[in-house]
Order: sequence, then structure tokens, then C-alpha cells
Amino acid sequence: MARPHVIRLVQNLRAPLGWGMPGGGDGVAGAMGRRRRWHSGALAGHTAIASRGGGGCKDNDDDDGVGLLTLSRPSLGVKLLRRREQRPLRVATLCSGIEAPIQALEQLCIPFRHVAACEKDPVVRRVLAHNFAPEVLHEDLAALQPGELPPHDLLFVGFPCQPWSSDGVGKGFLDLRGALIIPLVQLISETMPPVAVLENVKGLATARHAEAFGGLLMLLRDLRDAKGRGYEVQYKVLDTKHFGVPQSRPRLWIILVRSDVLARGLSWPCPSERPCRDIDLILGQRPPRSSLTRKYPSSTNAQANLLNQMRALKDKGEHPFDDTFILDIDHSQSRAGSSSKGFSPCLTRARARQGHWISTHGRRLNTGEMAQLQSMLPGRLRLPPGVSHAALNAMIGNSMSVNIIQCIVAMLSRSVPSLFHEPIADPWAG
Repeated sequence: MARPHVIRLVQNLRAPLGWGMPGGGDGVAGAMGRRRRWHSGALAGHTAIASRGGGGCKDNDDDDGVGLLTLSRPSLGVKLLRRREQRPLRVATLCSGIEAPIQALEQLCIPFRHVAACEKDPVVRRVLAHNFAPEVLHEDLAALQPGELPPHDLLFVGFPCQPWSSDGVGKGFLDLRGALIIPLVQLISETMPPVAVLENVKGLATARHAEAFGGLLMLLRDLRDAKGRGYEVQYKVLDTKHFGVPQSRPRLWIILVRSDVLARGLSWPCPSERPCRDIDLILGQRPPRSSLTRKYPSSTNAQANLLNQMRALKDKGEHPFDDTFILDIDHSQSRAGSSSKGFSPCLTRARARQGHWISTHGRRLNTGEMAQLQSMLPGRLRLPPGVSHAALNAMIGNSMSVNIIQCIVAMLSRSVPSLFHEPIADPWAG
């Protein structure tokens, strides 16, 4: 039987939306004018950011209107992609972070307008505004009203993961951050974008949160606009390392495609066709092997964890000074650390601040390497004054993976041709 707080959540959200209520079958149309406040506090102000002309590929060969974009990632082997002349895709992001969706569209060379972003963390918002040009930058998803979100074709949301993470306390909807799903669903219900892409940790889809996840899917599949249009809703767990980038990062992706724009069924990318590249292609030249035994992290706890993990690897017959292992050495003594051969364990907000340890280099991952492990171009993100590299590292660890977004956009281009006009090549295929 469902727990009472889950039942109340679904009932409290369905009722004002006009779902399953006497005389309330008009869906979103019936909800208009019945504005609710899901969180206390006044409406947060928003900062208008001057547009720098939208997005798309940048090159120096504009004579014929075609041109080529060369991605400076030879280690990841991304193919050249031809620029497409078309109406710019209108893109909105919520819980925007460092804008992995925008970086993905830039790399895919898709013309777009970044019509809106929303980020509550003030430091992250500074980095966002310093590197990207959303036409409007909002501060608080909980206070965002539908009329403040410009018309958009594609919505990306990486809503808070802590309530659903296996590494956290896992309070779900009882955590205020988990309750942000309520205003998120409300916002989607009243704007009904053609396509929405939601991302979170895979823990949301596990048995531990089965009731909450089932309730969320039910709410999303019940959405209807005044014309009776609803959504095709599908979800899948995709791991970054199965799509060409050497980081183990399984994440839950939920795709909503409005019924009137869906031309063909969603065909999720197949991980087995995408072997993971070796992490040595990112890390650069190794130092002399003789120097590795003299290199240690500064923290006493990290030193102890490193020695224990290196000893455990040698006991298993491994050679961590010869073969690259990436080690998580910042865990507490009460928990076992993780190490991976040839790829990185998952980057998280906490772990990425300092970076995992590289056994064959005797040091931690640096900012540029962690960016590449999220399939971001090194150097794409510039630090505004007063923001530390450690803070930027944490934002990278908390981001969506750009390569997964590219695969999803390529899939959507085949299923929703009215938005993309022609299929987009998947740079991670084969």
C-alpha cells in the first residue's frame, strides 16, 4: 500500500489541475486562473541577460552558409558535423547548472535560441551568466510562473538528485528539494512544451522510491492541454561510459514528447554499439614511474584511503603504477572506496571539488580532464572573478553528461522532425 505522504502528494497535485475531480475534466484550461503557491515566499525576481545572438556552430567559413565545425576533442574522436540552416530551436533550461544541454547543442552545430534559464545557486548562476547568454535568467524554480517562461520547443531539467540518491539520506518527497517535482510538473502542465527532457540519478527509478517514481510518471502521462494533447512518456537509465566517454555515470532520463509532434516512436540509443574510450587518451603524458611512490594527496584521510586501495589492487594482482586506475580517495574510513581501471568512477558535486586520484600520474584529476569526462570542451567554461576552480569542479561533477544529451537530441530529431527538420547525426554512433 502506498505511504500516506505519497497519496497526499498525488491528490494535492491532481486536484488543482482538474484531474479526476468533479467538474474538473478540463485539465490545464481549468487550472488557469486557479494559481497556487506550492512554496512560501514572494515571487523571486529575474535578471534579464542580453542575448549574444543565440547559438549554433562557430566557424570562419561562412561564404556558402554551410561551413564545418571541428571539435577540439581528438581524444574523443567526435566526427565533423555540418551546420544546418534552419529556424533556431527555442531552448529553455531549468535547474540549469553549467548548461550541459546548451553545450551539447553547440557541439552538434544546431542553431538555437537560449530563451530561458533558471538556477537558484548564486555562485552557479554567476558562472552561467559569465559563459552563456540566456535571454532571461530566473532564480527560483519554485517561484517561477508559467507566464514568465517564454515559448520554447525543448525543455531540459536536471532537478535535484539528493532526495533520490543512494549516497544520500533518500527522503524523497519528504525532502524540500524532492518536493520541487511539484512546481516542475505544474510548470510543464501549464506550458506544455513540445518536448521535455528530465534527468536525475537512477535511484529515483529503484524499488526504494517506486511509489514516488510511479506517481511522477502517472502525473506526467495524465497531462493534457486545452486541445486534449498529452505526452508520450518514456524513461531509461543511460551510462556515460557506454557512449564513448570514460566515466561511469548511470543516470535516469525521462523523455516527454507531445502527441501532436511525435511522428515516430522513440528509438533509444544502443549502448553496446559504443565502446568506451580509454581514459589515457585524456590524461596526457605520464610522469616517470619512479616518482609515483613519492606522490601523495595532502589530506591525511585521503592518504590512508589511497594506500589501502593501492594495496588492495596489488593484492588482486593488478599493477596500478602501470595500468591507469582512477580512485575515489575522499570517502570516510567507515565506507569502502571505489576504483576503476581505464575509466573514472562517477564524478559528483562533492568528489569533483578535489578530483579523483590517477594511479599512473600520482595526482588528482584537474578541471579540464573532469570537463572532458563530462564530454565538455576543455576551456569552454571561463571562471568569473571570485569563483574558485574547486567551485567550478563541483559544478562539473553535478552536471548532466553532454554526450548523453547529444545522443538523446539525435534520437529526438528522428522522432520529432517538425522541430529539427532533418535527422541529426549521432556523434557517438558506431
